[in-house]
Amino acid sequence: MTIDPTLEYCNCGLTWRPKLYHKIVMLLKGEYTRTCPQCGTRLTFKLANHVVKIRTETIKDKEEVYKNG
Repeated sequence: MTIDPTLEYCNCGLTWRPKLYHKIVMLLKGEYTRTCPQCGTRLTFKLANHVVKIRTETIKDKEEVYKNG
């Protein structure tokens, strides 16, 4: 198994590779917030020399997500 430094990971194990559009948004606005489609966690990324995850906000009541979903 190889390690890919361009992949970003969520707490649930979902992987995501930031595209050029996302990097431009990080450059212009300072950060980019993505909501994981699998678990609903909000991930905030910032662009340094590479993409860095700076904040992770988990949903406190997961039962409500499954009830409303």
